[in-house]
Amino acid sequence: MIKDVLFQSENYCQISWQEVFNMSSVAVVDNNSFFGLGNSKGLIMHSENINFENDIVLLTKSSVTAISVKCLKPMPLSFLNEAGMFLSQLTVDVTNKNKSNLYEVFINKIVANIFIACKKIAVYTHEHLSNRYYENKRIVNLDVVQSHFSDCMIILSRVEQLIKLSIKTDQISFLLKQLMNLLVILSRLAGARAVLKNNAIEFLFFIRLFEKFIEV
Repeated sequence: MIKDVLFQSENYCQISWQEVFNMSSVAVVDNNSFFGLGNSKGLIMHSENINFENDIVLLTKSSVTAISVKCLKPMPLSFLNEAGMFLSQLTVDVTNKNKSNLYEVFINKIVANIFIACKKIAVYTHEHLSNRYYENKRIVNLDVVQSHFSDCMIILSRVEQLIKLSIKTDQISFLLKQLMNLLVILSRLAGARAVLKNNAIEFLFFIRLFEKFIEV
């Protein structure tokens, strides 16, 4: 990530997958617990490197349980790890599972936090284009740009309404796809800055990985 390129916006803040994941995990575990999200293939997603002195609170679609991290085999993927996404393989069958709805709680929280992050990207992309000109006209006022931002507002409004109603399992994929479509539009509007500083491209990549992860 290039750090020395300033994004011209009063509301600029750097968006990171790690922060979104950590903020969401607080809804299901306390700050001192090592948290992991599991799927049906025995893959575990977590946002910190494994500390072999601690147990991990493992959350799946139907249960929550604490297991030893010695039961995990880390998958060293530097391009993911540098952005705060870590994957491990569960090496044992987990027994004595405690049934829980915390998976749904976590999914609701992470979609809500992804929505907030996307909304921030939309705001400072709009601000940035308000300070850029094409043929003496603010870029943000061009008809084609206004049309794109109208699409963004429709997506944000649609997702916000569903989040307020509490997200159902069968809505997760739809909502994530909507937010990914939003980031695609914002990336086009931001141009190179979607890569250099506003993090839309990188964030989009991690949302896609997350969607694929929870689908299996």
